[in-house]
Amino acid sequence: MNRFISRWRVIAGSAVLALLTACGGGGGDSPESPTPTSGQKPPAGSTPLSGWKVEASVPTDPFASQRISLKASGVGTADRIVWDFGDGTSQTDYVGEGSVTHNYAKTGEFVVTATLTGRAGDQQVVTTKVTVLPNAGELQISQSVDPKIPLLPGARVRFAASGVVPYSSDPRYINPITAPAGMTYRWTFSDGATGDTAAMVRSFDTAGRYDVELTGTDRYGRKISAKRTLVVSSVAVPTMLQTNLAGPGSINYGPLSLLGGGRTAIVRDKAGNTFILDARNQVIRKVTPTGIWSDFVGASGIEGLVDGTGPEARLSSFSTPMAIAADDTIYFYDKGALRSVTPKGEVTTFDPLVLVGGDENAAKKLNLGATGMAVGPDGSIYITTSRQLMRVKEGRLSVVAGSDDGSPAWVDGTASSARFGELSGVTVRANGEVLVADRCFGVRRIGTDGQVSGVAQFQYFSGSPVTPAGGCANLADMAMTMAADGSVLVLGQGLLRVIDKDNAVRTVAINVYGSTIVSVDATTAWTTGDWRPTVDWIRLDYGTSNVQFGRSADTNEAVVPFANSRTGGVAPGFGIAMDENDNVVFASKGTIYRYYVSSHDSSAIVVSQPGVMADGPSGDAIISGASHIVTDAAGNIYFSDGNDSALRRRDASTGYIRTLAGSSSRGTADGIGGAAKFNQITRLVVTPGGTAFLIDDFSRLVRVSPTGEATTVLNFPDRASVELGMTPAGQLLIARANRIHRLEPDNSLTVLGGTTDQSAARESRLYWPAPNIVVSPDGKIYVLDEEYTSSENRRTLRRLESSGQFTDIAQDSPMAKNLFADRDALELPFSFRLATFRRDGKLMVFAGQPHSWWLLDGLR
Repeated sequence: MNRFISRWRVIAGSAVLALLTACGGGGGDSPESPTPTSGQKPPAGSTPLSGWKVEASVPTDPFASQRISLKASGVGTADRIVWDFGDGTSQTDYVGEGSVTHNYAKTGEFVVTATLTGRAGDQQVVTTKVTVLPNAGELQISQSVDPKIPLLPGARVRFAASGVVPYSSDPRYINPITAPAGMTYRWTFSDGATGDTAAMVRSFDTAGRYDVELTGTDRYGRKISAKRTLVVSSVAVPTMLQTNLAGPGSINYGPLSLLGGGRTAIVRDKAGNTFILDARNQVIRKVTPTGIWSDFVGASGIEGLVDGTGPEARLSSFSTPMAIAADDTIYFYDKGALRSVTPKGEVTTFDPLVLVGGDENAAKKLNLGATGMAVGPDGSIYITTSRQLMRVKEGRLSVVAGSDDGSPAWVDGTASSARFGELSGVTVRANGEVLVADRCFGVRRIGTDGQVSGVAQFQYFSGSPVTPAGGCANLADMAMTMAADGSVLVLGQGLLRVIDKDNAVRTVAINVYGSTIVSVDATTAWTTGDWRPTVDWIRLDYGTSNVQFGRSADTNEAVVPFANSRTGGVAPGFGIAMDENDNVVFASKGTIYRYYVSSHDSSAIVVSQPGVMADGPSGDAIISGASHIVTDAAGNIYFSDGNDSALRRRDASTGYIRTLAGSSSRGTADGIGGAAKFNQITRLVVTPGGTAFLIDDFSRLVRVSPTGEATTVLNFPDRASVELGMTPAGQLLIARANRIHRLEPDNSLTVLGGTTDQSAARESRLYWPAPNIVVSPDGKIYVLDEEYTSSENRRTLRRLESSGQFTDIAQDSPMAKNLFADRDALELPFSFRLATFRRDGKLMVFAGQPHSWWLLDGLR
């Protein structure tokens, strides 16, 4: 029996202990070879242990650095090895040779001790040191375009290294990942371009395939790599007709530098450097006192929630607001989290579990929803949410005043009993008093004694009650900041007000717009705001203002391709169409415009007069508000009018406007002319010969003959997004429920492509339920498909093949263009916002900014 147990011990390792006990055996000593007492000789034939050592094998796999292999070897046979791994854990093995693998839960240096018991009954203790490195983070290439979809020639792409330290799951609501410290990067492109920064920007002008490889070397000398491939299309070649410089991702060129036109915030440090949180581009930009721009933290155009230094950090597109402390540490709110940036550009996210004192349930629910932020004299961070003033002091979050319970109200008193309307800004005086902007009422004060009182109440407009009866006055969001002299600047309602130290309020500037303000000196403040691509200066003594830096979308650079001030605010609404001379017609704010391709100018064809419709010749006819616009082969313009309840036509040769069907009275009825009723025209197309098809209220397909006879063709089972297209042969195409249909002569529908299975392969499916349809002069069907990304919607031009599959032609992406002889290429926005084919087969594209027009050739 003892022989059997001894043999089993070698096979089953430590699990044999239970069996030994059950059989009357015990301990860890072999019954065949009991440990000799002092002076006792080993059993005959056994070899004493001698010269044993332990060797550690560090993994070659950088992703398994904490899995250490250990091997004990020497003279003699070890019947048992007790391993002490130096990290508080141990293991006993019953083996002939000592090999073991241990997973360390932490990094550092550890002394491993192996206590060996030989078959001869003797013992030997050996040690070795092991260094356990952290597992290398996975390295990925993040970029501002989808690598699966071709690019247009000239596209500018932003790349960023996403090397992150893995984290274990925990119950917190916000758990940001962290970029590894000390990582260096090397970019290699197949066309020979290289780079050694964490983020870089490249333009791709020539069609072809580009391989991208990124190699990261960590502080331990280990290398990890990632690869990507981009394809630049040879099918579609873009030509810029006219554009604006404003747009997402615009690069930095001094006075031509742009903000993304999204959520913004601004602060200045003691040295006069300006920091602008450009949430549209997911970066904080730094501007030196001499006007030199740079991206301080974040990778422009690439979103995320990653802590790290400089371009290794990631910001979301929801970042706002921002504040700066006396030590120049910047604090900002980002996607539910409070984050900080040191003067060295090190981004750290506050641990929500720490903020709420270790309460995991509270941490799960924590989403600050910050509307304003300021730093007090003692370093406390004050944050306004909708109806509460909160403070982070010594790492702990607490409510200072207000409550989320109840309705918006102006209630003064103790901090616990006080109530606010909708807070949008906060600032702190040198004596510790806190002032908050309440967009329902005005400005409130929280004293150092905890008492809440009013400072100023504002009117919604001149003549309105100062205190609104029964609710919020809906004042504009107000921003606040401390001035150098101790007064408070309040920006809102197009006004810049000053609250003196004695709480007297005076207006110092009018017609000032923005959502954030910073004091520069005794006479000047700077402002910027949501959807504004400039930072403006305001004189506090004169009330004048102008652009400090950035560039307005409507600024005329005296270069033909740029939109001028006369047309800069005119942008198509629901669609564009080509007239008989291949100029573009579209509706903007109810008026019908023509865009002249050769002169880069727009002019109104018919100016709307809201509420009025009248047929008649050019000059006598009146339109109420044109919306959907299409043209037939002769250039006649068809449009919806009368709050989209009437279909009207403008004759190309005479300008005569006639109401074909419907009227200003809504309803649902077939008939001729005014007898027909439409509830709401939501889409419109026309055959080359002048027969119109429209969608009424997202559910009813109606045919309208050239004589104005309206006939219901189909009633869809539910109201849903629908797009219409028309082939040169007069066949109606319908995009609905992720499929493209063709209307047959018997009014049945044939599916040409797409599927309701959203797990289908990319080439088989549409991402948008009803994408825009454009058809080339030779009958090829294209769609402007749309996909959600983390920060925006991306459109892709796709061709529907006869097989029912979709071929990706090109995707949205900024374009790099050399517009000035003395500057590098500037980045221009490009998006497949609206498109239509010309008779020559070129695709006219409206790219989403006022008067940003492009032509795509090669689709024939």
